[in-house]
Amino acid sequence: MTNPRAGKSNVQSGHEDPPKLPIRWAVILLAAGFTAYLGHRYAGPIQAGTAAIAVTTLLHTILP
Repeated sequence: MTNPRAGKSNVQSGHEDPPKLPIRWAVILLAAGFTAYLGHRYAGPIQAGTAAIAVTTLLHTILP
Protein backbone atom coordinates (compact mmCIF):
# COMPACT_ATOMS: atom_id res chain seq x y z
CA MET A 1 0.00 0.00 0.00
CA THR A 2 1.43 3.34 -0.93
CA ASN A 3 0.78 6.78 0.44
CA PRO A 4 -0.16 8.99 -2.52
CA ARG A 5 1.47 12.03 -0.90
CA ALA A 6 4.77 10.36 -0.14
CA GLY A 7 4.92 7.93 -3.03
CA LYS A 8 6.56 5.37 -0.75
CA SER A 9 5.43 2.15 0.83
CA ASN A 10 3.70 2.34 4.21
CA VAL A 11 5.20 -1.01 5.19
CA GLN A 12 7.82 -0.65 7.94
CA SER A 13 11.26 -1.85 6.92
CA GLY A 14 11.88 -3.28 10.39
CA HIS A 15 14.90 -1.06 10.94
CA GLU A 16 14.60 2.33 12.57
CA ASP A 17 17.45 4.50 13.70
CA PRO A 18 17.49 4.98 17.46
CA PRO A 19 16.80 8.51 18.68
CA LYS A 20 20.04 10.46 18.74
CA LEU A 21 21.13 12.51 21.71
CA PRO A 22 22.55 15.85 20.62
CA ILE A 23 26.19 16.47 21.53
CA ARG A 24 25.14 19.50 23.58
CA TRP A 25 22.87 17.40 25.80
CA ALA A 26 25.51 14.71 26.19
CA VAL A 27 28.07 17.28 27.37
CA ILE A 28 25.60 18.82 29.81
CA LEU A 29 24.57 15.46 31.27
CA LEU A 30 28.15 14.26 31.65
CA ALA A 31 29.20 17.51 33.33
CA ALA A 32 26.20 17.46 35.68
CA GLY A 33 26.84 13.82 36.59
CA PHE A 34 30.52 14.42 37.25
CA THR A 35 29.72 17.49 39.33
CA ALA A 36 27.16 15.54 41.34
CA TYR A 37 29.69 12.76 41.92
CA LEU A 38 32.39 15.15 43.13
CA GLY A 39 29.94 17.14 45.23
CA HIS A 40 28.59 14.03 46.91
CA ARG A 41 32.07 12.69 47.53
CA TYR A 42 33.55 15.84 49.02
CA ALA A 43 30.63 17.90 50.32
CA GLY A 44 27.28 16.15 50.72
CA PRO A 45 24.08 15.27 48.92
CA ILE A 46 22.42 18.69 49.18
CA GLN A 47 25.51 20.52 47.92
CA ALA A 48 25.97 17.92 45.18
CA GLY A 49 22.45 18.44 43.88
CA THR A 50 22.76 22.21 44.06
CA ALA A 51 26.09 22.14 42.21
CA ALA A 52 24.72 19.81 39.51
CA ILE A 53 21.73 22.10 38.95
CA ALA A 54 24.04 25.10 38.79
CA VAL A 55 26.35 23.44 36.25
CA THR A 56 23.39 22.32 34.14
CA THR A 57 21.91 25.82 34.11
CA LEU A 58 25.28 27.39 33.32
CA LEU A 59 25.97 25.03 30.42
CA HIS A 60 22.45 25.52 29.04
CA THR A 61 23.12 29.24 28.82
CA ILE A 62 26.68 28.97 27.46
CA LEU A 63 26.49 26.17 24.89
CA PRO A 64 24.85 26.90 21.53
